[in-house]
Amino acid sequence: MSLTPEFPNIDQDPADRIVEIRRRLHRCPEMPFREFKTASIIAAELDRLGISYQSGIAATGIIADISGNTSGPTVAIRADMDGLALTEKTGLPFASIHRGMMHACGHDGHMAILLGTAAILKNTAIPGNVRLIFQPAEENGGGARVMIKAGALDGIDCIIGGHIDRHYDAGEIIAADGLICAYADEFSIEIKGPGGHAARPHETADTVVAAASLVMNLQTLISRETDPGRAGVISVGEINGGNAANVIADRVVMRGTIRATHPGIRKKLHQGIRRMTGAMTEMFPVRADIRINEGYPPIINDKKVAGIIRDMILQQPEN
Repeated sequence: MSLTPEFPNIDQDPADRIVEIRRRLHRCPEMPFREFKTASIIAAELDRLGISYQSGIAATGIIADISGNTSGPTVAIRADMDGLALTEKTGLPFASIHRGMMHACGHDGHMAILLGTAAILKNTAIPGNVRLIFQPAEENGGGARVMIKAGALDGIDCIIGGHIDRHYDAGEIIAADGLICAYADEFSIEIKGPGGHAARPHETADTVVAAASLVMNLQTLISRETDPGRAGVISVGEINGGNAANVIADRVVMRGTIRATHPGIRKKLHQGIRRMTGAMTEMFPVRADIRINEGYPPIINDKKVAGIIRDMILQQPEN
């Protein structure tokens, strides 16, 4: 079945069209900087709407501009494009056809919403200009940095982005100012030591036991060393070690994330993870290598822009 069939009715209701586009995008999730089919679907819809655009930015990104009828600010609206390396098990008729890939973070919805917004703005008297930004590689690869370097924000007065959140009911829109998302960093700890037979543990340095101890102790950085008024989270999401039930592993690798809403807390958690990893090597006869990769800074919404959006939402009639 083709991934890009023509819509049965090009004049269909805009809401129905957004749903249909979203489902088409959901069927073909692609990995960061490889969103070629995704980009072709977006480009085809922009062509249909008669909106000019630049494609191939940061490999697969797209920028489109809509000029208003009067002078005014230039506002950018951004949607992300990439999927996740997950196997979809929803059983939906429009489920992913790409094995091991899934739109599990709502990027298909974000793109469909932005295309629907484009359709509305194309036929609206705008006091200014709007730039539509379809950004690749949000999940991994730093696509935003590459797009900015390519000029995506040149001449932009403000930028707006949205995210689907299952914690709210359908039809609810939240426009909050201030801090929205925390710093998000990743860490990897490799623990090494002599392995051996499970019946002779005294001849080994049990890396699994050392790793288990570290996982538990890391949580005290949050519960005992972090100001309760300033949020922080340490999550170990992956542990790999050993390959047989009767063999004590000589190597364990654990990976996780660090989140904090304050730069001081972030720095303290980084230092604490290094300190506790070092202490583990004193408690157990093991060696450890630790890497902390700093991720994106937090999202801090501008108070004035958030207020304008809230006012616009409140002006809309209730269904």
